Amino acid sequence: MDSFGKKLRALRKQKGLSLEELGKKIGSSKQVLSKYENAHRSPRISVVSALAEALDVSLNYFDDVEREVPIIITPEWYRPLVSAYQAAEKAIQEATCAVLRIPYLEPNTEPEEKYVGKMIDMIVYNDPAAAGIPLYADSEYEHIEFPEDQIPKGADFGIRISGDSMEPTIPDGEVIFVRKTYDLGNGQIGVFMIDDTAVCKRFYKTGKGIQLESDNREYEPIKIRDFERFGIVGRVLEYR
Repeated sequence: MDSFGKKLRALRKQKGLSLEELGKKIGSSKQVLSKYENAHRSPRISVVSALAEALDVSLNYFDDVEREVPIIITPEWYRPLVSAYQAAEKAIQEATCAVLRIPYLEPNTEPEEKYVGKMIDMIVYNDPAAAGIPLYADSEYEHIEFPEDQIPKGADFGIRISGDSMEPTIPDGEVIFVRKTYDLGNGQIGVFMIDDTAVCKRFYKTGKGIQLESDNREYEPIKIRDFERFGIVGRVLEYR
C-alpha cells in the first residue's frame, strides 16, 4: 500500500494537480486522497481505475501495489466445508464416547430463532465529509440493513466514526445515526463541516462565537473563526 501512495503522489505532482483538483476529476475529496497517499487507507479497484484515467496512465501503472478487492463467499463455496467439518467433529465425539464407554447423544440441531422483524436499509457513510457535501464516490458509503427497532426515529443516515476524539461516548469505528438539521442546542453532539473537513463534536454557542468540543479531553476545543466556512450537517441521535 505504501508503494501505491508514493506512486500516486509522484504522478499527481508530475501532472501539476493539487489534491483538491484531482479529487474533482474522480469525484472524491482531498481528505480521502490524502489518506491514499499517506497509506492510511486502501483504494478499491474502481477508485484505482478512476485515478489512472484522470492521471492519463494505464491501470498497469499501479499493478504492483495491493488493492482492496472484495472477497465474495458463496454458499456453494462454504457448504461442503461446513459439512466436512461437522462430519469430522461427530466422528471424534463418537470415538471419544466409545473409549469412555458412555452413550453418544446427538446434539440439539434445532435452528436458532432468527430476527423476523422489519429490516431498514440505511446509507452509512464511511467518510464523514461525504455527508456534508454531494456524494462523490461509491466507495465512500454503503447500504446496511438494521432491525427497525435499532434505528432511532428521525434518523436520515449513518456515519462510521473514525478516531477517538469522542471517546468514551462514541468509540472509534461505531456507526452514529444522524438527523439532518441546521440548528443545535448547547451540549448536543452533531456533525459539522469546517471548510472541507467534517467533524463530530459537541456544539456550544456563546456571545463569543461557536466552539466545538471533544469528549476526549486530550483534544483541544475548536473555535470557529470568522473567515472559515462553517455548517451544521445534523444532530447525532444515537450510535451502535
